[in-house]
Amino acid sequence: MAKKATSRTRKKALTAKDLGVYINLLTDFGFKRIFGIKEVMIKFLNAVLDIEGGIKDLRYGNPEQLGVSQYDRKAVYDLYCITEKDEHIIVEIQSAPQVYFKDRVLTYVSRLINAIITLKT
Repeated sequence: MAKKATSRTRKKALTAKDLGVYINLLTDFGFKRIFGIKEVMIKFLNAVLDIEGGIKDLRYGNPEQLGVSQYDRKAVYDLYCITEKDEHIIVEIQSAPQVYFKDRVLTYVSRLINAIITLKT
């Protein structure tokens, strides 16, 4: 028969000191802290995406796209990268299910395409 936990046998709550240094990649801070390192992001994208020749270099762009009018919502990406070949990559982490995630992605991509076309004309 198992013993009932008493105040003497209960485990105390873990603290940051007990855990050491860990970063939760499912938080904005943790994700940007790790994947904001250029070399790590290149390795990650090359492992996940099937881009011919792979990504050799990238730079980080402005992760915020303003709407066309003052009434439009702004789009804020977790990370926005541009490859050596001028390919634009939006990296978005989503740890909780969202009903309108596909709509949000479509809006983000549309804003990015619009911004790129506007810059090139």
